[in-house]
Amino acid sequence: MAADQRDLNKQLIERLQAENIILPISREFAQLETNENRVNFVYDLLKTKDLLPPLIRDAKNDTESTKYRNQGNNMFIQAKHKEAHQLYTKSLALAEPGSLNVALAYGNRSAVLFKKKLYGECLKDAHRALENNYPINISPKLIKRIAEAERLLSASKTLCFYKPMPEISEKNSNALIQSAANSVKVEYSGAFGRYVVATRDLEPGEIIAVEKAFCSILESKVHIYCHHCLKLCYSLIPCLNCTQALFCSTACQSEANKQYHQYECPIVVSVRKLDETKMLHLKLTIVVRDKYKSLDQCKLKPDEIYRSDRYEEIFNLVANTSSRSISDLFSRATSAAGYFHLMKEHTNFFHGETKDCEGVFKELLLFHMQIGPCNFHQISSRLSTVGDADWTLGSAAYSFLSLFNHSCFPNVSRYEYGSVAAIFTIRSIRKGEQCFENYGQHYALMSKADRQAKLKKQYYFDCNCEACLNDYGMYNCLPVIGGSQQSAVETFQLLQSGSLIEAEKAVPKMIKEIRRTETKMPNQELGEFQEALKQCFFIFSTLETPI
Repeated sequence: MAADQRDLNKQLIERLQAENIILPISREFAQLETNENRVNFVYDLLKTKDLLPPLIRDAKNDTESTKYRNQGNNMFIQAKHKEAHQLYTKSLALAEPGSLNVALAYGNRSAVLFKKKLYGECLKDAHRALENNYPINISPKLIKRIAEAERLLSASKTLCFYKPMPEISEKNSNALIQSAANSVKVEYSGAFGRYVVATRDLEPGEIIAVEKAFCSILESKVHIYCHHCLKLCYSLIPCLNCTQALFCSTACQSEANKQYHQYECPIVVSVRKLDETKMLHLKLTIVVRDKYKSLDQCKLKPDEIYRSDRYEEIFNLVANTSSRSISDLFSRATSAAGYFHLMKEHTNFFHGETKDCEGVFKELLLFHMQIGPCNFHQISSRLSTVGDADWTLGSAAYSFLSLFNHSCFPNVSRYEYGSVAAIFTIRSIRKGEQCFENYGQHYALMSKADRQAKLKKQYYFDCNCEACLNDYGMYNCLPVIGGSQQSAVETFQLLQSGSLIEAEKAVPKMIKEIRRTETKMPNQELGEFQEALKQCFFIFSTLETPI
C-alpha cells in the first residue's frame, strides 16, 4: 500500500527503527558523496518499503464549482464583495472546461468588478463569459453591464503601488552588479565568503539595490495573485487542467506552461502534500533544465558582471553540505526522492531523455534544497483595504540579495514590490564597511544565546557581529538617551492607518533621528526610529485596491 504523503521522512525512519536497521542505514548513507547518490539511496529504500508517495489527482469538478458560485451569490446579495469575488474565482478554478460553470463564474465575477469600479477587469470577465457560451436568456443583463463598463472605463480604478517601484538610475548603476547601485561592491574573504561593502559613505534611507527574483513561487492569496508573475489581478484565468494555478493573462499562462507548469500541473497537489516548503526548489530545478548539460560551465569568472537574471549566480551559492547532519541530509533526500518519483511517473519531464537527465535532476534538486534555507527569501505583501495585514505572499531566489551577510544589528533592510526586492540602508554606513541584513535574529528581540543557537542550526556559523561581540542587551535593557521632538511611538501611531502622506512626512524625520541616535549605540530610540523608517518603506509598496 502506498504511503500517505504527510511526514514521509518520519514514516521511513519509523520503519527503519522497527526493523532495527537505522544505524547501518545511517552509516551507509553517510558514505555517499553526491546528491544524486543520496537521492537514489533513499528512493530505493522508499520503493523497497512501499512508501513512495501516491498521486493525488486534482480534477475539475462542476458540482464543487456550482457550490462555490452559489455561496458567492449569497455574499454578493449581502454586498460582501471581497468574499463574493473569492468564491467566484474558486468556482472558476474548479469549473470543467467547456461547461456552463465557466461562463457563469466569469459573468458573476464581472458583476463584482463592476460594483468595485474595476471596469477594465469587468470587461475582460464579461467578454470571457460570452466567449464561453453565456446563456442567451440572461445575456441581456451582461451585455448591458459591458456597455456601462465601456462608458465608465476612463473612470476605472487602477491597481497600483502607493509609490512606484524604485529604480537605480543609469548614472548610479553598478558596472559589475546588475541589480545594484554603484554605492556598493562585492568582496571576498575567507571569514565572510562573498559579501557586500559600501564604496562611499551611505546615509540612512538610501536605496542600494533593486533586484527581480530569478525564480519565485506564490504561497498565499492564490485567488487574487498570478501564479506566474505574482501580480495582483482580480480577473485571473484558470489553468485548463488543474485547480491550483490561475494567471493574470494568457501570456503569463503560456510562459508558465512553457517553463514549468506543464510539469507541475499533474502533480502540484501531491507535491504540496508531500512537502510544500520545498516547492521553490522543485520549480527552480525544472526551469533550469536547459543548463543540465552545461553545469560545468556555470562557474563564475572573476570580474564578470554579477547578474540577477541567470542561473549561474544561484548555482554558486553556498549549500553547507559538509556542515549538515546526516539526519538533515537524509530528510531532504527523502523529499527529493518523493518529488523525483512524482515527476518520473506522472509527468513527461523525462520523456525522450537519457538517464543522465534524471541524474542531474536529482543532483540539482537536493542541492537546491540545501542552498534554499540559507539563501532564499520570503516575499511580503500588503493591500490597502481595511483589515488586510502584512502577509507572506511567497518565496524567491535572489542572487545578489543572497550575498548580504547577517548581523544581529543590521544596517540594511528590504521591502518588496511583488517578486522585486528593494534593499535600503537603515543607519549610516561608512565607506569600506560591510552591509549587513538580519536573518530574523535581532539583538533587541532575542537573547544572545538564543540568537547564536538559531543561527548555528540553520546557517552553520557563529555570529561575531558587533551586537554579539559587545553583548548588546535586549530592548528593555537598552539605555534611553532622549532629546527627540517626536517619539517613534508617536510616529508608529500615525503610520497605523497606512497613510502615504504620513509615511512621506515621516521619512526625513526618521532619517534625522537615526543620525542623531546612532552616535550613542545601542539605545532604545535608534531601534524604534529604524522600525518606523522600515514601516514607511513598506507603506510605499502597499497596493492600492478597492477590494
